[in-house]
Amino acid sequence: MAGLRLLWLARHRESKIAVKENKGALTPMQAWQMGLATNLANPKSALFVASLFAATMSPGERWIHGAAGVAVMMAISAVWYGFLALALSHRSAAQVYQKARRVVDAMAGVIFIGFGAKLAFSQH
Repeated sequence: MAGLRLLWLARHRESKIAVKENKGALTPMQAWQMGLATNLANPKSALFVASLFAATMSPGERWIHGAAGVAVMMAISAVWYGFLALALSHRSAAQVYQKARRVVDAMAGVIFIGFGAKLAFSQH
């Protein structure tokens, strides 16, 4: 469902992102805490990671492999979101992303559909 929605939005959504000017500057720690709280409160993040594990891990896998996968996903997420925060805080990088946003959304939609199809058609 998320993949189809991304493909639809890539075709129909305006490519411009409204950027509000921040009236009060946040400290890096306040920004990190706000981002962490937002991500933890978003059930889609947990469902996305759970779907990745369901689609890629074999049934009967040892618990230590699952725990290692969770640790790796946490590390990847921290690095990725840190990179995005730094990169998109620069106006020129945000403008480049705005131009490529439809392509990025369409590619993500195709990837999500692929994961969903793999999960739907996998033999249990």
